[in-house]
Order: sequence, then structure tokens, then C-alpha cells
Amino acid sequence: MSAGGAWGKDVANWTTKRSIRSCRFSSPPADCRKSSRGIRLGKPLPRAPMAMTFIRRFTKALADYSLALVFVIACFPFFVVATLIIKSFSRGPLLYVQDRIGFNGLRFQIFKFRTMTVGAEETGSGSVTVRSDPRIFFGAGFLRRTKIDELPQLFNVLNGTMSLVGPRPTVDEDYQRMSDEQRRRFLVKPGLTGLAQVRGNTALSWPERIEHDCWYVDHQSTWLDFSILLRTVLLLVTVQADSHPPSGDEWAGSRGNDSPSEPVRPAA
Repeated sequence: MSAGGAWGKDVANWTTKRSIRSCRFSSPPADCRKSSRGIRLGKPLPRAPMAMTFIRRFTKALADYSLALVFVIACFPFFVVATLIIKSFSRGPLLYVQDRIGFNGLRFQIFKFRTMTVGAEETGSGSVTVRSDPRIFFGAGFLRRTKIDELPQLFNVLNGTMSLVGPRPTVDEDYQRMSDEQRRRFLVKPGLTGLAQVRGNTALSWPERIEHDCWYVDHQSTWLDFSILLRTVLLLVTVQADSHPPSGDEWAGSRGNDSPSEPVRPAA
């Protein structure tokens, strides 16, 4: 349906600012077949302009599987180091398995090397951790700072529940607090690393990270994935940063331009 007048200009401005080439509308009028004049439509909801074609899905899946295999082999020494640290200084399982929300809002199990004492969820402040958290056993801080604890997620890539590049998976509590627009980040598989992680990570507020995720969804490409992977490797060599959960104030933050800001170097 074509739209004119002030309403049409509003839609054009709204979509242009967000680099949206097409959109659908909530509350479509029942009598739209009769006339388009004087009809007040609902808010336009963005639809990813860079919808993944079959070729794009195939090449991304092939690259994910192939590179994940290479990374598993290349990172084998780090798997050994993590195993020795965990088994030497803590009793319990090697891996920590947790439910996360991924592609299309579906639940899946994510794998990590365990870096906290068994039963840590029932003590302290739940999922909130700080550098001096007593639940983190000796040697585990090293695994967290170097991100070695995230390496088992390569097997999530191999089983198809994650991708090498994409928005980081979230817990159900965070998913429930997101708006419909923020949930656009789930239009692609979650990743080991993403645009938000190489453009600021903890230097960004939680809403800003989600804006980066949505921008990635709208502009995804093979070259973008490659650049994010390359920058991730470079950052791992020079930066040590831990993610932090969103506070109530961060969730209440306003959303601005959907295009991410210029890269911000994470705090050391």
C-alpha cells in the first residue's frame, strides 16, 4: 500500500534513519482494500533488509563448520591447560552447561569451561560476578580474562546452535526484558563473538550493545564476519575485559540511531 502526506513522510524518515529498506506494519487496517485515505496505520516494524539467501546461509554454515574444526585443533593446547587448572583446583564437572536463548528465540544449551565453584548459583549474587568474586576458584580468573573458558562453544558451532559471528546468546530473563525491536537480534544465530564485542564491549551500555547487534543483523555479510573475527583475535591479544549484566538503569536507557557509533576501545 502506498502512503502519502505527513504519515508517509514520517514513515520515510523513520526507515531512512534506521537504514531500513522494507517494513511491515502492526495493526493493518481491515478495510485497506476499499481506500487508503484517512487510514491511521500502526508503528512500522523493521524487517531485516539483508535477509539471508540460500547461498549466504550455505556459505556461512560451511565457513562456521570448517573454521570451528580448525579452531578446535589449533586451540587443543588451551583445552589441556583449562582441564588441568579446573581439575587441580576445583571439584566438580569440567564443563558448565546453561540454557540460553538463540536463533528465533529458541532455547539451547551453551557450553563453557567451569570457572566457579559447584553450586555457585545458590550463593553470592547469582549470575552477577566481579573480579574478586570468591566463587571463582584459583586459576579460573586466568581462564576468564583470556576467554579460554568460552572455547567449548566451538562445539556449539559444530552442532549448529551457534555461529562464529553473531549477537551473543542471552539468558531467558534478559530475553523477556527486551522489546520487540531489540529482539531482532535473534533473527540470526548467536555467535562466539559479535560486532558489539569488537566495538566497545563493556564500554557500551546494554542498550548500545543491542543496537550493535541489530545493526549487524541488518548489514550482515561475509566480509563483515571476517573483519569481526580478525578484530576479535587482535583484541584478545591486547585487551582483557569481562562482560557485565545489564542493570535496571541500563535497560531504561533510550534508543537512538540504530547505526552503531564509531569503534570504542574497551577498558583494560
